[in-house]
Amino acid sequence: MAKSQKRTSKVVENGVASRVAKDESSQGPLRNSAGKNEDGKSKEEKSKAELRAERRAKQEAQRAAKAAEKQPKTAKKDESAKENKKPLSSTNTGRKEGAVLVAKEKKSDPAMNSLRLFSHLHYKTKPTVMLATSNIHPAIVELGVKYASRVVFGSNARCVALLQAVKQLINDYTTPREKDFGRGLETQLGLCTSYLNASRPMSVSMTNALRHLKTHLTQLPNNIQDNEARAKLCDVIDTYIKDQIEVAGVAICRSVKKKIANGDVILIYACSSLLYQILVESHRADTKFSVVVVDSAPWFEGREMVRRLVSKGLRCTYVLINSISFIMRQVTKVLVGAHALLANGYVMSRAGCSLVALVAHAYNVPVLVCCETYKFCERVQTDAFVFNELGTVEDMAPPGSLLSQHLALPCLSPLSILYDVTPPDLVTAVVTEVAILPCTSVPVILRIGLSDIPS
Repeated sequence: MAKSQKRTSKVVENGVASRVAKDESSQGPLRNSAGKNEDGKSKEEKSKAELRAERRAKQEAQRAAKAAEKQPKTAKKDESAKENKKPLSSTNTGRKEGAVLVAKEKKSDPAMNSLRLFSHLHYKTKPTVMLATSNIHPAIVELGVKYASRVVFGSNARCVALLQAVKQLINDYTTPREKDFGRGLETQLGLCTSYLNASRPMSVSMTNALRHLKTHLTQLPNNIQDNEARAKLCDVIDTYIKDQIEVAGVAICRSVKKKIANGDVILIYACSSLLYQILVESHRADTKFSVVVVDSAPWFEGREMVRRLVSKGLRCTYVLINSISFIMRQVTKVLVGAHALLANGYVMSRAGCSLVALVAHAYNVPVLVCCETYKFCERVQTDAFVFNELGTVEDMAPPGSLLSQHLALPCLSPLSILYDVTPPDLVTAVVTEVAILPCTSVPVILRIGLSDIPS
C-alpha cells in the first residue's frame, strides 16, 4: 500500500511539472516579446534624454562663449565710466548737484533742523535769483523777485501788483496755432502761479483775484478775436481793482470815520495801507485824535507807518508789543487790518495781532477789523499751525547781532511765524464796504456773492 501511494504521488508531481513546463513554454514568446518592447522603449527614452543633454550642453557652451565675449566690453565700459565720473559731475549733472547743495543747505539750516512741528509750512529762504523757464513772462519773473525780497508786501499791494503783471501778460500773449485764446492763456496763468508760489505763497486776496479772472476767461466764446478777448480781460482787471480795492477802501474809510470822535486814542498794529488811508481821511475831516503804533520784530513795519503818519501831521506814539499792557489803559479804540477772514469767523493777520486783541479785550477796548470782502475765504482754521508761512532766521537774528551768535546751539530753536489767527470772541466787529458786520457773517457774504448784494 505504501509503495502504491508513493507511485501515485510521483505520477501527480510529474503531471503538474509537465503542465507548468507547457505553460511556461507557451508564455515564453510573449515574455520575450514584452522584454524586447521594454528594451526598445528604454533605448528610445535614453536617446531622447541624451539628445536633451546634448542640447543643454550646447546651449551652455554658447552662453559661456557669449559671456566671455561680453566681459572685456563691460570691463572697458566700467573703466571709461570711472574715468568719466569727474567731468560728468561737474558738467552734465549740474541740476543734481544743485539739488544736493540745496538739500545740504536745508540740512545745515538750524531752523529747518529744529522745527519739525512746522515742516509742512512754507519756509521763506533768502531772496535769490530764481530760475524761470522761457514760457514765463518777464513781468511775472520780476514780480516773483519782488515778493521774495519783500519789496512788495501787504495783501492789497501784492494783489494790485499781480493784476498789473497779469495785464501785461495778456497784452503780450499770442495764441498758439493748435489752441484757442482762453485755453492757452489759462495754461500760461498756471505756470505763472506755480512760479509765484515758489517765490512766496500767494495770499488769499491774490487767489480770489485770479479765480475771478479765470471765471471770466472761461466764459469767453471760442470764436472771439484775440484783440477783443484782450480788451475784455483787461477791462475785467481794471474793474476788479477799482471796485474791490479802491472803492471798497473808500467805503470802509467813511464807515470808520464816523466811529472816530474827538479826543480818541486809536491803537493800530504794524503797517496797513487801509488803516493809513482811514487815519489820514479822518485827520482831514478835522477830527482831533492821536495814534499809538504798536510794532514788533522782525521787520518793524510800524516805523514806516509812523513816518507816513507824522508826515501828514498826525500825533503818534511808537511802542513795542511788549509794552502793550501799559499803553492799553490810554486807548479808546483798536483798529487792525486783516490778511484774510476765514469762514468760521477767525481773523488771519500779522503775527502779534491776536495778542493785541486779547489785551484790548481784557481792558474792554473795542476792536474793529478793517477788511475788504474780497479777502473773505472759505477756509476754516482755528490755529496758526495748520497753514502759515515761516520767515527767515536772518530776519529775526541779523548777522552780527547777539542772537545770531547762538543759532548753532542745539537747544535753540529759532521760529518766525508771519501770521496768526484771532478768534471771533476777541473782535467787536468787522468793517467792510458792505456794512459793519460780526465775524459770523462771513459765510453769508460768501454764499450770496458780491454781485447779489444791494448797493
